[in-house]
Amino acid sequence: ILLKKAFEVYKEDGMRILFSRIVVYIKKEKIKLKESLRKKVSPFSKLDISSKYYFPDLKSEGTAAFTIVSKNYMHYALTLRNSFLKHNPNSRFTIFLVDMLESDDQISLFRKVSDLGIEIVNFLELNNGVSSNHKVDEMLLRYTILEMNTAIKPYAIEYLLRKGYEKVLYIDPDIMFYSSIENLDEKLNDNEIILTPHIQKPYFDTKSPSEIDIMMGGTYNLGFIAVRNTKGVFDMLKWWQDRLFDKGFSDVKNGMFTDQKWIELVPSLFDNVCIYKNPGYNVAYWNMHERQLKYDNGWVVNSEKLVFFHYSGMPLDNVYAISKHQNRYTLKDFPHLLPLFEEYRDVVRKYGPDEFAKCDYSFSKFSGGMVAFPDILRRKIYAEVSSFLISPFLACNNGKQKITNYIRQYLYGDLMVNRLASVIWDERIDLQQA
Repeated sequence: ILLKKAFEVYKEDGMRILFSRIVVYIKKEKIKLKESLRKKVSPFSKLDISSKYYFPDLKSEGTAAFTIVSKNYMHYALTLRNSFLKHNPNSRFTIFLVDMLESDDQISLFRKVSDLGIEIVNFLELNNGVSSNHKVDEMLLRYTILEMNTAIKPYAIEYLLRKGYEKVLYIDPDIMFYSSIENLDEKLNDNEIILTPHIQKPYFDTKSPSEIDIMMGGTYNLGFIAVRNTKGVFDMLKWWQDRLFDKGFSDVKNGMFTDQKWIELVPSLFDNVCIYKNPGYNVAYWNMHERQLKYDNGWVVNSEKLVFFHYSGMPLDNVYAISKHQNRYTLKDFPHLLPLFEEYRDVVRKYGPDEFAKCDYSFSKFSGGMVAFPDILRRKIYAEVSSFLISPFLACNNGKQKITNYIRQYLYGDLMVNRLASVIWDERIDLQQA
């Protein structure tokens, strides 16, 4: 009945009015019908995974936590979400999806996710839920999948704060919780922003990461940030949004590293910022030299409860690997931690990494999949292309053709070298030296 009514409204008034009329219609139906809608994917577009269809109403109270992923990382997000809610059952958890559903298989896969009652919000919802004049889809062309997933972080925080949540936590998807955030929650009552540093003690070897590596990437790890709903936080978010809109590149040599490097300025630019040094938070490969983990009726770190471990860069297919981003340790150095890592691998595998990991990022190609868009092109041409096409991935067919023609344009006459080939040549020193 609901779908029939929805189609009638769609034909009559179009998509914009459709959303509002469906909401009105749902409110007149019984609770059973409302719960049924929560488990359905939009029948109108294979590219839509809007919270309006999955979850019409986000409850707005207390503490909300969230993460950001594209389709290929959803198994990590589910691992995080379930471990967080297990230890913090009175909190809310939302997954922001920087992607689109492009096939029946993907729709079926995400329908299984929705059947679990998972709150998923498509990143395009942020255009309507924050005060910024920036549109998040305008960042798609210039940013890689990593840069895009990190650049929308302050927008997502504001989105949840404007829903009425008192406290909001961002958490990286490759994290697992082992106890509650009760002590941090209390700390946030007296502060507005909480950050966790990468390290609290120096390195005394020549391994990687070094202290220089830490400084280049950022003093504070942005796999976690907690804020309280205050005017000062909204001021910080506006500043952060403005910076990340066009300066959120992973470009260490030019002083930028996604959203993380900018946060170094927060303690001096804004008030009531807490540098939280509880050893049970954000344990990861970069601080294992200073964090002593052991199991004693639960995992303990330097006599404190382990709250969460950040499995950054940990491969699922290597029993002894801690992270691909370091060469300081393997689990052969910490054999007592093998059960900790094996448990995490088992939980991640339970959520179907083979199914999710094979999902291509929608914005690595133009809508329809006809033209691939290599990351190497993004930063080189986004300024030129944006002059006539702001969001080519979501554009009409005419817009797609414009960007395709631009990429394929020959630059050197008879040499038959197009713009794509020229950019690849400029970026690949190995090709120039061959």
